[in-house]
Amino acid sequence: MKITKLSRRQTQIIVITAGLLLFLITIVYSVKTDIKAVARQMDETLKYVKEQCYIYNRYNEASQTKGLMRAIESAQQVNRNLTYTKDEVTKDKLKTYAASIVLEDGSQVDLAAYGRSDEKGIIITFYHTSAEYARNYNLTIQSLLSGYDTYSSGMIVVTDGKNVVASNDENLIG
Repeated sequence: MKITKLSRRQTQIIVITAGLLLFLITIVYSVKTDIKAVARQMDETLKYVKEQCYIYNRYNEASQTKGLMRAIESAQQVNRNLTYTKDEVTKDKLKTYAASIVLEDGSQVDLAAYGRSDEKGIIITFYHTSAEYARNYNLTIQSLLSGYDTYSSGMIVVTDGKNVVASNDENLIG
């Protein structure tokens, strides 16, 4: 077997080609690893936002339901008081209507209407919740996102189509 000596130029070409090949392999591997890491981070972020939205909906719906139930119970209690005063007992089931209205200043009114059982008429009750109380005790999308770390976890932005309504970077809101 004959061993041929490579020229200096051929050796340089082989070394450069091997270096470029190793460099390309490293880049491809790094890009694939980064894409997987970003996809995993996006999945975690999406899961976080879904959980926070679920909590937001459940909490606020429960809060609204409690307010409406208080208004309904008040209307029913007034009806019972009127009925017992006249010593009447009714067997008919009465309809109840309830609504929660958010006013322009941010305050809320919970209304309930209940048919009287002692005579014709409707009993209407309401609870007014001040804007300050509503702001302090109702969850907002913003309050749910405020704890999400932008440095290690990225940025979350919620829009209404035109404006940013919530973000974990408060400088973007508005």
